[in-house]
Amino acid sequence: MSYNNNKFSYTLLILSVIFLLFVVYKSEVIFSGEKRDYYYTYYILTFIFILVSFISFFLSNKLKIYFKIICITLFFGIYILEISIHIYKQSYNTKIQISAEKEPDQRKKNYEKLTGKKYDDRSKYEVYFDAKNLNPNTVVAVHPHYFAKHKELSIYGILPLSGISYSPTILCNENGYYSSYESDRYGFNNPDEVWESDEIEFLIIGGSYTNGSCVNRPHDMASVLRTISNKNVITTGMGGSGPLLQFASLREYFNPSVKNVIWIYYDFNLLDLKNELNYPSTILNNYLIDDSYSQNLINKQDFIDKIAVEAIESGIKKNEEGAINQNIQIEKALSALKNEKLSAKLLKILKLHNIRKQLLHISFQENSYPEEEFKLILSKAKKLTEENNANFYLVYLPTHQRYLSNLSSIMYDFNYEFHTKVQKISRELNINFIDLHKDFLEKQSNYRELLPLGIDGHFNINGYKKITEFIYNSIQKIN
Repeated sequence: MSYNNNKFSYTLLILSVIFLLFVVYKSEVIFSGEKRDYYYTYYILTFIFILVSFISFFLSNKLKIYFKIICITLFFGIYILEISIHIYKQSYNTKIQISAEKEPDQRKKNYEKLTGKKYDDRSKYEVYFDAKNLNPNTVVAVHPHYFAKHKELSIYGILPLSGISYSPTILCNENGYYSSYESDRYGFNNPDEVWESDEIEFLIIGGSYTNGSCVNRPHDMASVLRTISNKNVITTGMGGSGPLLQFASLREYFNPSVKNVIWIYYDFNLLDLKNELNYPSTILNNYLIDDSYSQNLINKQDFIDKIAVEAIESGIKKNEEGAINQNIQIEKALSALKNEKLSAKLLKILKLHNIRKQLLHISFQENSYPEEEFKLILSKAKKLTEENNANFYLVYLPTHQRYLSNLSSIMYDFNYEFHTKVQKISRELNINFIDLHKDFLEKQSNYRELLPLGIDGHFNINGYKKITEFIYNSIQKIN
């Protein structure tokens, strides 16, 4: 076995070993084993390369020639593909950059062209102060995750899961005006009288979409469902809530007269759950570990109102600073797109950045979602629902980024594996699964018709109406 005949095999073996050592160094030294799951695929690849290198030593001379041709062809083919993806993405990113820079002005132009009215470009707190001059009871929406993630707020001894009761509540502006609602006795976006009903057809659990962002009644999801079903509907949806906060609200506010529970799972709620499990508030985890745990919040609304009003006052400055920081982050992202150095671009190509990211779907985050905890939450929610003789439905609501080209799709590296994971968990738990992604939204010919002024946000009036009608019709088919 001469060296000259096996020169290519030796070269391939040496490169494979170097690759393995590099992977070990990155995995075990740089990240101290914390990202071992992330590098698992690379370990497999390196061992395959080493195995192929060994096998190549025992090939006939003719097969070695073919083997060399195949390896060289694959090498150049992979880099041609990487360069092609890079060029495509550069063009794509440029379009997104231009779109992102124009988006605020475009939103205003769309609104003024559509309505003939002036777009309300005040900040939420400017609106709040102006409205408070007319009605001192006016508040801005205060969401539960605010209390859960700030350790200093644990001094209150409870974790509010709702807003301020019986108050005009300012929500958000995506449609040219600030949406608001008169909150019910528990601070949710419902007409208060629904709590008096002897029979509640639907209880909707979820985050900002179930809270009605950013439309007014009767165009929010719960109101539309009341209209088309001609039945009583309650929502406990609050913006920013993930699965654990949503489960806690189900436990605290479930009414035995409820006939159907609709849980709206938003695309990235598994990421929200990951954060919720690590919030400083120990109260939140009690709902997961103790089936009998309750804060008895329905009898503590006066206290909730008091601490939420204090949170509004103390949070004004924080929110203003947060908005400034968010704008800075967006500007940095846009600047990075514009000013990325040639050396950085070449290094990405050399490291096959796009192929690894887009084709191999390798992501440390994707291997660390709290799927078991989510499954446990859903199983407990289903059990609670069915023990009270109600039906349980899980609705999968996808992010707009699945269907749009915008800044978010560049700033965030998600491969949208959540759908498969959630669907699998639903199947394992025998949960009624309503798929807004595959069965409805993916089939829309003009997705932007569902969005506020045709631009990324929540939904517009038409969007909320259509998805709610689809959910309602799906439930009728299941039953």
